[in-house]
Amino acid sequence: HMVTAAYDGDGTFDGNVSAPLTQGVDKASSVTTVDAAPNPAIYGAEVVFQATVDAATPGKGVPAGLVTFKANGTTIGTGSIDGVGMATLTWAGLMPGSRTIVAGYGGDGNFLASSSGILAQAIKKVPTATALSITPNPANIDQPVVLTASVAALAQNSALTAAVMPAGNVNFRAGDVLLA
Repeated sequence: HMVTAAYDGDGTFDGNVSAPLTQGVDKASSVTTVDAAPNPAIYGAEVVFQATVDAATPGKGVPAGLVTFKANGTTIGTGSIDGVGMATLTWAGLMPGSRTIVAGYGGDGNFLASSSGILAQAIKKVPTATALSITPNPANIDQPVVLTASVAALAQNSALTAAVMPAGNVNFRAGDVLLA
């Protein structure tokens, strides 16, 4: 910025303008943090990732722009920074296991880019309930019986329950003996 000082003068002295000086203003550093709720979450449930981007001291103001959210290094989405420095992403696509979440701020005309530390996000498997029926019950000695197992997801999200059906094997046991 070119800065000058102008003296308006008074009844005795003439006014004048100083020679211009160049004043440099660097972009302020930013600090980004990330949080998630719920953590841990159950597979299929929405997780709300929230990044906070602040001006690092001695900088002032609220950074603007986008925050990129990554899970295990892969971008899962972006969020725009609001008027108080928050960016939010709601995501329901993380598979069961532990994920490392990082929020990266790209900077703007006044603030430098920054990245959050690593947030460990746990995604748990969906709990299930298994029901068993035996027909006929009671049965006679050497009479064949039919064992039927029903496995259902116990999801908090009814859309998940309808969309995701448990898959895999069911082992039928009599005590410690594997029947089928």
